[in-house]
Amino acid sequence: RQDITNKKPKDGNDDITIEYINNENDFQEVTFDFLEPDDKFYLTLKQLLRKTFCFVNWNFDSVLQMICNQKDFGIFLGVEDDETPEENIIYAVLTILNLQRLQNIGFLPQLRDFLLSRCDEQAVQFLNNSVFSDCASNGLLVNERVLNLPYVVVPCIFQQLMEDKRFFEEEAEATDEEKAEFMFKFLLYFTVGVYKTEDGAVKDNGLSGLVFSKAEDEKFMQKALVVQKIALPVTEEYALVFMVLKYDDFINFAHKCVA
Repeated sequence: RQDITNKKPKDGNDDITIEYINNENDFQEVTFDFLEPDDKFYLTLKQLLRKTFCFVNWNFDSVLQMICNQKDFGIFLGVEDDETPEENIIYAVLTILNLQRLQNIGFLPQLRDFLLSRCDEQAVQFLNNSVFSDCASNGLLVNERVLNLPYVVVPCIFQQLMEDKRFFEEEAEATDEEKAEFMFKFLLYFTVGVYKTEDGAVKDNGLSGLVFSKAEDEKFMQKALVVQKIALPVTEEYALVFMVLKYDDFINFAHKCVA
């Protein structure tokens, strides 16, 4: 199954026009659209996720395709232009992929091996006993956006995902089995932090020394059941942070974000 046939129709007014100060300190007006995931955004999605998922050197194309195909639960923020497809660009993505689906496409086994070889003993025990032992009840949270996206847009992204959740649970003609795919217990989450430099040198102060481009990442880290820092091959300035979140904590944050 790729999507529910009676997906909530997108409102023609589902866009955001904002005025913000650009890098040249000039006011600039930008209109963003909330877009249903679609494979025509595949290339820009790949570019958007390449930093956070740079550690993946196996079967990531199938994950990107899954994100594009999951129209019933997922949000793209971008600009859609049917006349010039090369200008179809997305600036943010927020979605959750069921781990059992990732298992079915052959992505999860190597992700599991990657994590189990880099996490501490306590985290490994939790992952084995509570996450990988029940893949169908857990998910991979994908939350990414361009660095210069104005934060005023962010609550609207979470609001749109919560509307997808509400519609899917209350109005869509989905079976109980289909709905169960999005009733998660825990979420795996990856994000990238950057260390501040002092006199041109990177100062590694552990997790407390990382600065995140997405403000919610600090809140997620405070609530996370598992937090692990993983060195990235890109540069010593960056570090990959892996977390395990309770799904309920993520939902509570999303509701507070849009309240």
